[in-house]
Amino acid sequence: MSPFKSDVSVPIVPMAVETSAKRFCLEYLGSEIDWEHRFGDTSPLYMQVRQGGSVLHLDGHAGAEAPRGRCA
Repeated sequence: MSPFKSDVSVPIVPMAVETSAKRFCLEYLGSEIDWEHRFGDTSPLYMQVRQGGSVLHLDGHAGAEAPRGRCA
């Protein structure tokens, strides 16, 4: 059995423009920012937003060189 047991899936959405993504989530959708993380001052932002019981992760590593996943 995996030590990482969870009944919740959290979608990760790439964000190309940090300020636009924040404005859209906060002003248009009415979400709240739970937390923000950067590895360094110039690193892309990774953050979690919440609206009610829904959680979404926004990933600033959205450039063309960013790795992409695929569900089979």
